[in-house]
Parts: sequence; structure tokens; C-alpha cells
Amino acid sequence: MKTIPNLFYFKKPFIIIHISVQLDIDEECDIINKLLNIEKSNNCCQYEGISCSNGHVIKIHLIFNILNTSLPPELGNFSNLKFLDITGNKMSGSIPPELGNLSNLETLILSSLNINGSIPPELGNLSNLENLNISFNGKLTGSIPSSLGKLSKLKIMELVNCNLTGSIPPEFGNLYNLQKINVAKNKINGSIPAELGNLSNLKHMHLERNNLSDIIPLELENLSNLEYLDLSDNKFTGTIPPEIGVLTNLKYVNISFNNLIGSIPPELGNLSKLQTLSLSNNNLSGSIPRKLKKSNIKLYTSNNPLLIETGENNLLIIILVASGLFVILLSVAVYLKVFRKKKNENIKNKNINNRELISTKHAFVNTFEEESVVSEV
Repeated sequence: MKTIPNLFYFKKPFIIIHISVQLDIDEECDIINKLLNIEKSNNCCQYEGISCSNGHVIKIHLIFNILNTSLPPELGNFSNLKFLDITGNKMSGSIPPELGNLSNLETLILSSLNINGSIPPELGNLSNLENLNISFNGKLTGSIPSSLGKLSKLKIMELVNCNLTGSIPPEFGNLYNLQKINVAKNKINGSIPAELGNLSNLKHMHLERNNLSDIIPLELENLSNLEYLDLSDNKFTGTIPPEIGVLTNLKYVNISFNNLIGSIPPELGNLSKLQTLSLSNNNLSGSIPRKLKKSNIKLYTSNNPLLIETGENNLLIIILVASGLFVILLSVAVYLKVFRKKKNENIKNKNINNRELISTKHAFVNTFEEESVVSEV
């Protein structure tokens, strides 16, 4: 009896690899029709939102088309696809891991859908991806795949309001071309990785409305091109790093609704381009630096019980000093009036006394003269 060799025996762990198959335009159009849930047609290049070049689909831009299907895994075989945006539809199901085969893809936007499951780590294989947006998908679960840190050409990452948990992968520090990261409105915890300080091209950092904690890392001082920093509504502790004052391109800083303590660093007054600074709802103390008070920025510092509102104190001091001066001047005026009245009365009394004295003297003289006349007679 012959023995059949076991072709499925591996000495190493078995790994599933999604192999991309080169399709022709007819096959690609079949998949587009499946996506659009319409009858088969080989003219998908004529559809609105579909662009073709050299006999292949290169762009799928189907936003708010009320698509009520799921993402077909076969999309991963569109080897020439550069742009995929299916925003604002009713698509269900999960994100196919096969999308990680789209080696020429530059833009992937799967926003405001009805998809579930997790973000597949295979998306980290999209070596030419520049724009990744998987926002407003509240039924997603799981954490942010660390494999996204391999997207060396990525410029924009938006994973807003996707019910994501876990922490921010430190591998994101390798995204040297990243200009915007927005993972707001999730359930991300842990601290901000110090590695994010490597993102020298970053202009927008939005980490608000999560469960991030620990201190704000000093390494953020290396983000020399940063313009917008929003860390609000988290659980950050410690003090505000004075190193933020070296980020001279900052226009907007919001670190409100945290558990920050200590004083407001005067170095923040060096941010000449700053337009808005929100520090409300923390436990800050001390006074507001003079440079910040003199600047024209929109400054929000309410609900910091230990913080001295310098402007309010100055106004109070001015009011107290003015009131004191008014009381003093009023007292002086009353005193002078009383003094003059008494002086006039004294002068009047003196004049009366003088007149009485003169009258008495005259009467005495007259009496003396009369007596003299009588004596002579």
C-alpha cells in the first residue's frame, strides 16, 4: 500500500497569506456591480464615482450612495487602485483584510458606515498609503493595530469615534511623514508614547475625549511644526510642560478637562502665533503669567479653584483704591466744610463780642461824662 505524503505538514506555524490576483477590467467591473448591487455590466468605468486608466479601475469614490451591501473581499485584487472612498453609506459587515493587498492605494476612506469588527492589521501592508480615514464607525471594536506604524508614507490618520480601546501604539513614532493624527472620541487609555516626539512633520494632534492618563510627555517639544494640539477631556496628571513654549508654530492648544496641577508656565507667553489657549477645568494654581494676559489670545481658565485670576484681582484693587480715595476726598471736603463753618462762627462771635465790648466802653464813657457834669454843677 502506497503512503500519500502529507503536503500540509509544516515545521513552522501556519500563516494565512492573502494572495492578490491580477484582474482584467471585466472582472473588476463585476466586483463593482456587486458592490453597487446592480446588474452586471462591463461599462463600470462610465459610472459616476468610478475612474479607470489603462484598462483598470484606479478610483472608487462612492460617497452617500446609500449602499446597503458589504465590502467585497475581492476589492483586494484591484492591484491598480489608488483611491477608495465609500463614505456615508449603510454598508455592514467588517473591513476585509484583503484590502491590505492594495499595494498602490494612496487614499483609503471608510467613514460613517455601519461596519463592525476590528481594524484589520493587514492594512499595515499598504506601503503607498498617504491618507487613512476610518472615522465615525461606532460599531467597531478592538484596539489600533500596531502594524499601522509601518505606513511610512502616511500623512493623515483619522480614526475618530470608532469605539476603539487599548493604547496608542509606540510604533506610530515611525510615521515620519505624518502631518495629522486624530483619534478623538474613543476609549483609548494609557499614556502618550514618547515616540510621538519623533513626528517632526506633525501639524495636528487630536487626542481629545479618551481615557488617556499619566503626564504630558516632554518629548512633545520636538514637534516643531505642530499647529493644533488638543488633549482635552482625558485624565492627564502632573504639570503643564514648559517645553510646550518652544513650539512657536502653535495656533491652538486645548488641555482642558484634565487633572493637571501646578502653575501656568510663563513660557507659553512666547507662542506668538497662538490664538486659543484653553486650560479650564483642571487644578491649576498660582497666577496667570503677564505675557499671556497682555496677548490677544482667547484664554480660557475657568474652574481652576486655586488659580488667581489676575485680571479680576487688578480690577478689584482698582475699585478698592478708587473707593478709598473717594472716602478720603469726601472726608477732607466734609472736614473743610465743618472747619470753615466753625471758623466763620468764631469770627462772627468775635465780632459780636467786639461790638458788645465797644458798646460797653461807650456806655461807660458816657456815664463818666455825665457824672463829671453833675459834679461841676
